[in-house]
Amino acid sequence: MGRYDDRFDPRRYADDPPVRVFLVEGVGVDDEFWLPERLWARIVAIASAYELHLLPVLGWSDEPRFLNAQQSLGLLDELEFVAAQVDDGLLDTVIEGIVRQVRKARGASKNALGIDFS
Repeated sequence: MGRYDDRFDPRRYADDPPVRVFLVEGVGVDDEFWLPERLWARIVAIASAYELHLLPVLGWSDEPRFLNAQQSLGLLDELEFVAAQVDDGLLDTVIEGIVRQVRKARGASKNALGIDFS
């Protein structure tokens, strides 16, 4: 095992505080996706390094953040860009989970998608 291989092991993040990405008007289990805080921070750090616009602003908040359908499209674009830049299977899995929620929110109106930093 390489020195940093544990960075790609989901067990490393099992005790992290969760970040929840959810459909505001959703009512089912499939309407939310939970990910470890440090993996969210990894996504945001990569987005910041490439000078993207939306993800860095969503980095962290004491309150839930809400995106409308148009902002959700911007988030989708940035997530797909980040995924294309890295060779990180764990991050790919997490981004896929977020992208599923974002795609569901595209047809909604105001406050389509929420991000909660529990």
